[in-house]
Amino acid sequence: MTRKKQPPFVEVRVPATTTNLGPGFDTLGLALDLWNTVRFTLEGSGVNLTIRGEGSGALPEGEENLIWQAFTRLYAEAGAAPPSGVRITCKNGIPPGSGLGSSAAAVVSGLLGANALLGMRFPLQSVFSLAARLEGHPDNAAAALFGGLVIVSGEQVRRVAIPPWTVVYVLPAVRFSTRQARAALPAQVSLEAAAGSIG
Repeated sequence: MTRKKQPPFVEVRVPATTTNLGPGFDTLGLALDLWNTVRFTLEGSGVNLTIRGEGSGALPEGEENLIWQAFTRLYAEAGAAPPSGVRITCKNGIPPGSGLGSSAAAVVSGLLGANALLGMRFPLQSVFSLAARLEGHPDNAAAALFGGLVIVSGEQVRRVAIPPWTVVYVLPAVRFSTRQARAALPAQVSLEAAAGSIG
C-alpha cells in the first residue's frame, strides 16, 4: 500500500489581544487565550483561502484578505516570488470587529506563515516591525507575535513576566472597526482624566 505524500505545509496559531490597558494607550498589549489557527499548504495554483469559524462569510477569501496581503508582503521583502499555489485554511476563534485584535492576528499569521516557508529568513524583531507597519497598531502586533504582556515604544518591545491571570472579556452586540472606534475618541484628554487613569 502506497501512502499519498502530503504537500508541504506550515501551521501557525496567533492569539487575540487587548490593548490600551489603563494609562498604556497604544503602548500596553496583552495576549489572550483565544486563537486563530492558520494552515498554509503549498499546492494547486493561485491562492485558495477558506475561513471557518468567526468571520466566515464576512471576511474576504481572496487576495484582499489581510493574511494573504501580509504573506505576499514578506515574500516581497525577501525579494522572492510567493508560491505559485497556496491553500490557506483559517480556523478563526477571534471575532472580527470586537476589539480583540483580529486584524493584528491576521497580519501576524500571514507573516509567520511566509517566514516559516522562507526558512525563517527574518528574525522576529523584523517580523514585528513589518507587522506594526502593516497593521498600524504596534501594541496589538507585539502582543499577537510575542504573547503575554508587552510594552511597546516605537519599534522597541519589552515582554513583561506576569503571573497567570484570568481575563474576562465581554463582546459587544455591535461590531465596528478600530478606525470607527478611534473616531469616537476625544482629540484631547483633560489633565484630571489622564492623571486619574494612572491611579
